[in-house]
Amino acid sequence: MINIILASHGSLAEGMVDSVSMLYGKPECFHSVCLRAEDVAEAFGERIESLLDLNVGNIILTDILGGTPFNQGMLLSEKYSNVRVVAGMNLGMILELLMQREVLSLSDCVDHIVNVGKDSVIAPSLDESKEDDMDDLM
Repeated sequence: MINIILASHGSLAEGMVDSVSMLYGKPECFHSVCLRAEDVAEAFGERIESLLDLNVGNIILTDILGGTPFNQGMLLSEKYSNVRVVAGMNLGMILELLMQREVLSLSDCVDHIVNVGKDSVIAPSLDESKEDDMDDLM
């Protein structure tokens, strides 16, 4: 099983955990850590590190590329070979990761959820000529 850590600016990661609980239940090996305005980057990184399970693969999902949660996750991925970081988390990615983390390898999970994330960002049209496309989405 892959250990999942959601890391974000503000309470986004906690909100994602709350949403997952509504849709999926309360999974094990699933954590959130939220960066607050008063936090120091290194201490935030230590909080993430305390949630790692060094006996299994770990995926740290962060809100944005280049932010403190991402940067601290990347430092941990350099320190530990079983830690991967993915930026741009969304609820669809998280749910898919929860469903696939016991059957896919760490590397395959990362590749899979990145593709799910890309595929789930759409701007559907309600134009009548595209009505069939909307039927496919619902």
